[in-house]
Amino acid sequence: MKEKETARYEFGVIKEYGDQEVIVLVNGMEYHVLLSEEEAETVETLLLEENFEYVAFDTEAEKVVFEDVFNMTELDEEALADIHEGVNDDGVAE
Repeated sequence: MKEKETARYEFGVIKEYGDQEVIVLVNGMEYHVLLSEEEAETVETLLLEENFEYVAFDTEAEKVVFEDVFNMTELDEEALADIHEGVNDDGVAE
């Protein structure tokens, strides 16, 4: 069976968050990532204030990407505001 190819930039689900560390699930693979203080604050804001569990992830550098590498202008569209609902903890649509 051929392994699923992963693009350089993928969406990942934040599975666990700790003191300047995060576990991100990308295509069924877990990445343990150390964060800078500033990055940890950004992740904390995403999780606690915005209730947003998805992040861009660089699979080559194995790090969370905070820049808009996907040019995600559709996130500003009102019709897609709740797009993350209906997705399980593994990032699969239900």
